[in-house]
Amino acid sequence: MDDRFVLSEECRGYALWLAHSGRAINTQKAYQLRLARFLSWCAERGTPWEGLRFHQLAAYKASLEGLRDKSGDGLSGKTVNAHVTAVMVFLRFAVVHGLATDQLRATVEGRRHAAASLGPEGQWKTAPARLVKAREIKRRPVVLTPSQVGRVLEVVERPRDRLLVLLMLRCGLRAGEVLGLRLEDMHMLPDSGHLGCTIPGPHVHIERRSNPNGAWAKSPYERNVPVPADVCEVHAAYMTQRYASLGGNQPDALFLSMTAKNPAALGYPGLHRMLVTVGKSTGLPVRAHQFRHTAATGWARAKVDPDVIMALLGHRSLASTSIYLHPAQEELRSAIEETLLGKENRP
Repeated sequence: MDDRFVLSEECRGYALWLAHSGRAINTQKAYQLRLARFLSWCAERGTPWEGLRFHQLAAYKASLEGLRDKSGDGLSGKTVNAHVTAVMVFLRFAVVHGLATDQLRATVEGRRHAAASLGPEGQWKTAPARLVKAREIKRRPVVLTPSQVGRVLEVVERPRDRLLVLLMLRCGLRAGEVLGLRLEDMHMLPDSGHLGCTIPGPHVHIERRSNPNGAWAKSPYERNVPVPADVCEVHAAYMTQRYASLGGNQPDALFLSMTAKNPAALGYPGLHRMLVTVGKSTGLPVRAHQFRHTAATGWARAKVDPDVIMALLGHRSLASTSIYLHPAQEELRSAIEETLLGKENRP
């Protein structure tokens, strides 16, 4: 914004482009907040972003690495890279739409002038600029143990909330996917032929669509995920409760917020409040994506084929699924100790 708090045309155009580029609402918000930090950094140092040079981009990355979070720890490499990625998306947008200088174009395209010219005509040598990237420490996803899963399910008694948790915990659905579900997506019978669906067994359909609550399926590709018996049972209990409360006037959204006078689709804030309540009751810092991690890790530990896990999670590349396929540290230690124990017990 300028000194009159008017949004610049570049940022306005970028926001509109993000909104129509297939990115989720939460991603749009995150990118815009990270861009605001970057533009503020540029303004404080008198650095025009339109002509940003490679060393200035590296300086911004270094400034991020020097920040501290609420607990006093430095930002992780993954968080730093997420900020830099948001900045690079904006800079590429500016270059493509003619809002930047040739210098910024050179920076964004990863080409920079060398220190000396070559040849009689003084042409400049160019070399690929090194990627501005912080070092990331690879960690396995934090998952819930079986006993912790039991504690969570003990405190989540309300049918709506229990169905929400189970779809993430048993089926590996993302938060945006469950919040975007509609009644027509739930095929809970052994045969759904009467609905025009040829997929056998109880399952849920995941489809990217625009929803009034802002929920957004990350993948643009439709998929179906089988559901186990306990999900079917909770779904039946939830629908019984809905019809008792609303009668035949049922909104399309599967998950509703009943706090208002008129029921509306449950959104991200409502899901967050529910998880905070669960966390306080169990003493566990539960998160929606942690349920998905727990489901995927359970499949991997059960020796499910990686291609099957990839399809269930909606990944388009096995590289995204591979994080669940690597053995945990305790599994490596257990393998060694059990091998040694076997040797000691030999006659």
